[in-house]
Amino acid sequence: MKNHSNRLIYLVVITFAFLLTSCNLFNPTPAKDWPGRSETLTALAPIVSPSSTANPSPDGQSGETSSPTASQPQAPSPTSPPPTSPAQPSATQSPCYQAELVKDVTIPDGTVLAPGKQFTKTWQLWNTGSCEWPPSMVAVFDGGTQLSTNLEYRIGKIVPSGKMVDVSIPMTAPLTAGEYTSNWRLKPPGGTIFGVGAKNVPFYVKIVVGDTVFKVTEVSVSINNANASAACPPGFTFQYTAQITATGPGEVIYRWVFGEASSQDESIVFSGPGAQSVSTFRTLSSTTSETARIYIAQPNRETFEPGVSYSLTCQ
Repeated sequence: MKNHSNRLIYLVVITFAFLLTSCNLFNPTPAKDWPGRSETLTALAPIVSPSSTANPSPDGQSGETSSPTASQPQAPSPTSPPPTSPAQPSATQSPCYQAELVKDVTIPDGTVLAPGKQFTKTWQLWNTGSCEWPPSMVAVFDGGTQLSTNLEYRIGKIVPSGKMVDVSIPMTAPLTAGEYTSNWRLKPPGGTIFGVGAKNVPFYVKIVVGDTVFKVTEVSVSINNANASAACPPGFTFQYTAQITATGPGEVIYRWVFGEASSQDESIVFSGPGAQSVSTFRTLSSTTSETARIYIAQPNRETFEPGVSYSLTCQ
């Protein structure tokens, strides 16, 4: 009986010792001999994909929208509202002074003129602005070749908005052959110069001056009475006048041609390009109907038409 009790005590002691040893195996004491090892281990954060948030779609179905990650910072919200654009003029609003070129009334671009030839350039302009043009509105020279005597010419009339006006400027062709352009724009009293079209460009005249070889370029003939009536005899004395235009200095020899008859040669001397007048008288004592012309014997050898027609009726 005693041996049985001793075995029981011995078994209990061994069991208790085994239990103590087991506890030490599963709960080891942290090592003190690892250099740099901390006493406490921190768990690593799990790697997860960016979270998504379900947002309702416009049709009521749910949709996923990715939330920003750490590498995509949110833009800060504005602290003030963005500036507003300045108000723009309406499409129907027109400037006060504005013009359009309608057409060249005289001297189309590229017209060939003799050196020193006098001419008048006329443009038709349209007032497309919202203000009427006063009579003191002027056309002003705006570059190129100055073919006019003055730099400014008054329009001289009121031009209401939406109306057109002819602007004419007297000019003279240069003496040297070549191409010439004269630019012009408009200026209201005390205002700013403006041109034509949306870009305010000048309106202009463009001419070509012919060669400088001396010659007669134009002849015009007039008479004091184209349809005379008189007692015959003595009849009626006609006075003929001709204007001869030459390109430069030189002598012009000419004669009058009356129907089938002609006068003696006469001459005039030009000191430069331009025009000179000549005249003659002739008395008719019978009923006559004919045409008077000028024939240039030097330098052209040319009869200039159309001349002037006239008649005498004897009573």
